[in-house]
Amino acid sequence: MAAALVRARADLAGLRPHDLRRMCATRLNTLGVLPHITEKILNHTMQGVMAVYNRADYEAERIEAMQRWADELDRVLGAIPREKASGEMPERRSAPGSVPGCAPGPLDQ
Repeated sequence: MAAALVRARADLAGLRPHDLRRMCATRLNTLGVLPHITEKILNHTMQGVMAVYNRADYEAERIEAMQRWADELDRVLGAIPREKASGEMPERRSAPGSVPGCAPGPLDQ
């Protein structure tokens, strides 16, 4: 569904689902998401010492990262008002389970 929407909006007939994964990983990096969080989002297996010693699932960071991705897609696909897309990042909606007005999310630290 998402691939079809992007192909229709951008007129990219050759776009494949793997291209969306690559695009997401690249854009998450530019949105400030750490590489190991992106790897968890893509369900890649950790390698080396991280695979042995680091058993964290980074749930809060993954939720925050995917909200940033959703906000970026809203901006790119024109789902937010034009004045919000004038170079500034749109306000992020609260992630599930977060409390509005509380401390910034884990990716903002």
